[in-house]
Amino acid sequence: MTSRIYLTGFTGSGKSTIAPLLAKDLGYTWVDLDELVEQAAGKDIATIFEDDGEAIFREYEKQAFESLANAENVDEVVVATGGGTLIEPELMQLAQSTGVVIYLHLSFEKLLDRLKRTASRPVMQMFNTPERLRELFETRANMYEKAHFSVDVNQKTLREIVRTIRDRLANEFE
Repeated sequence: MTSRIYLTGFTGSGKSTIAPLLAKDLGYTWVDLDELVEQAAGKDIATIFEDDGEAIFREYEKQAFESLANAENVDEVVVATGGGTLIEPELMQLAQSTGVVIYLHLSFEKLLDRLKRTASRPVMQMFNTPERLRELFETRANMYEKAHFSVDVNQKTLREIVRTIRDRLANEFE
């Protein structure tokens, strides 16, 4: 089985929730890329967006991801990427070449419902209408679909999602 697993998907799709559960199931460690960005910047993501803007946030994110993906001493890790991390073609290519990329697919309707409960997320600040958010969702979906495989997380429990991923990894990436 692969030593690096990258979870991708839109903000709110469950990457940061699934990553530690999947890591525990596989006996891997896990990393939340957003936490690495916050450590590097010395402030939380909302503050980075507010103080420095999206371009600076993306630079922190890119550096953190490249450092993690290229690290030689990192083995058996599940990475919860940011919702916009792997929409950059070069970062998607790096992820594909260093591990298995898994797209956690959640319908727009369920995603909108989840995001409405967490209006503090930067994506909700920037794309503050359902129409604008849908446009971003559809644009990003094209890149997410370049993942090695996707898991529909709409009707599954957390346990079922982890089991589905584990089984696909065991059957297709041994």
